[in-house]
Amino acid sequence: MKPISSSDPNILIFRTESTILTLVGISMACIGIFALKECLWNSQSFDNQYPLPMAFFLGIFLVVVGILVGLERKGVEFYREEKAMVKWWGLYKPFFRKHHSLMDYDGVALSKEIGKGKNSEYILFVLKLVGVEKELVLGESYHYFEQKIIAKSISHFTSLKILDSTRGETRIIEPADEKCLAKRLKGKATRSAKLPSSARLQYKLEDKNIYLEIPSLWKGTGLFLACLIAGIWLAFFLMHWKIFPYIWLIIVSLMTFICISTLGIFIVLYFSLFGTEIKIMIARDKMSVLEKNALWSRKKDFLFSEIEDMQLLSEPIEWEISDKMNQFLGLDRFGIHLPGHCIMLCSNIAEIYLGRGLCIQELEWLYMVIESSILDAHCANQMEI
Repeated sequence: MKPISSSDPNILIFRTESTILTLVGISMACIGIFALKECLWNSQSFDNQYPLPMAFFLGIFLVVVGILVGLERKGVEFYREEKAMVKWWGLYKPFFRKHHSLMDYDGVALSKEIGKGKNSEYILFVLKLVGVEKELVLGESYHYFEQKIIAKSISHFTSLKILDSTRGETRIIEPADEKCLAKRLKGKATRSAKLPSSARLQYKLEDKNIYLEIPSLWKGTGLFLACLIAGIWLAFFLMHWKIFPYIWLIIVSLMTFICISTLGIFIVLYFSLFGTEIKIMIARDKMSVLEKNALWSRKKDFLFSEIEDMQLLSEPIEWEISDKMNQFLGLDRFGIHLPGHCIMLCSNIAEIYLGRGLCIQELEWLYMVIESSILDAHCANQMEI
């Protein structure tokens, strides 16, 4: 779930959506429409042995499933004055709503559950509203910090306590106990780090503002991208010109869907991992982060007084997987690292992961700069008061 800004301060909104699933669903629906078009317009061109009804129902199936996958949305809305919550499901817009009273619940529970796949295990972090006789699941995620941010937002908004049992014993956090990051850092020693001479991270100081830039990871990946795109479009070209036997429309439709979906998903992942450049502007009392690539551009502003948490994430398992992937793709020869370590920064309404692909020394330096800026802003505000 992701927080959605609301014009009404008494309404808190979360919504679940996926760009990749949207692309897959739209591609599936387009292939279904293509199959229906071939059945209805070119049915006489097929021989009598061709199972036309099967292709027709396949087209309908792809269109329906594509719409469900691409446009499905889920959401949760909290209403402070009514002390109520609404869970909804719909296709882009809410269709079905279910109302719940917050009076039936006395806490927001965050727990860790271990699921088992066919040959592996995985960890899920489950977020619930819990009461004496009721509990209501709000969402599940593989990422602890994402769920923690949502739990904090709900706790602050509804004045419900947080019950965090992800580390074994249940930790009870009252809404009043949660302080902003600046207050927690006050009086503590800050990190000391030095930017390495070979750093990719670029920075400059201008008009008392700090400007940082993290370039995209284009180097070394262009050949891999070009080969994959060439292979996908070669298969699509051969099918289009009927070099493959164009007898079974069901096979052609599925192959076309696989080609287009694979291409779309790969392009999105490629630009997200390698093609995104990040520009950071640190001013007196806020920080602006601009993420930009060839597909999209988005900007997030963080007031230092509203930042609740900042973590230097260094998951050994995640980094081990990244190293293996680097070796498999040959990217280590170019000095490139897939995302492993990064800095997680969050406020009560937004979160961001900074520095994916940077070495640990650069991340420690970036962490030190942001931490020092937060403390300086807090001290300046205290002096003005």
